[in-house]
Amino acid sequence: MFGALIAASLMLHAADSAPPSATAPMRCGPVAVVLNVLAMRWHEVPVWGGVIAPGRAMTLTASPKGTWTLMVMEPGPAGPMACLLGDGDHATPVSK
Repeated sequence: MFGALIAASLMLHAADSAPPSATAPMRCGPVAVVLNVLAMRWHEVPVWGGVIAPGRAMTLTASPKGTWTLMVMEPGPAGPMACLLGDGDHATPVSK
């Protein structure tokens, strides 16, 4: 089962992924697995986070090469879950 979760998580962040649409399935997995896959495959680490509602948080991961992933994390029946909202590349800091 854990191997299947990792395999499914590897498909979360496609190189040529299209923006999420109303008909696209939500890409979710256990927080630890999703963060591990993002770190191992794209060298992404959490760079920003914030609470959006009780029990729900938004997290942005990014890599030195500019790839990024935005996700919402919330409790799940088997532990915390992360659902991807978007991903891309060419991330750069915004000046104030």
